[in-house]
Amino acid sequence: MSFLQNRVASIEIEHNLSKPFKLNSGTPQGSPLSSLLYIVYTADSMNGIPDHTEHGLFADDTALWTSSNTTTSLNSRLQ
Repeated sequence: MSFLQNRVASIEIEHNLSKPFKLNSGTPQGSPLSSLLYIVYTADSMNGIPDHTEHGLFADDTALWTSSNTTTSLNSRLQ
């Protein structure tokens, strides 16, 4: 897995470029392996969501939503 080793990066903020630094962790941006590892890492993250709350997952995005007839109940569900 040579694409995970000997990687360097620089950060540019308002036209100021940092010195290159070594990356010791993570996968390259856009790598198919990144999404797979994220899914494995977060697979059980929705296990504690209450029954009245729905959720949707796509790649590294998570959406939670619920509905109710009253704002009091809605506030309670979202706490």
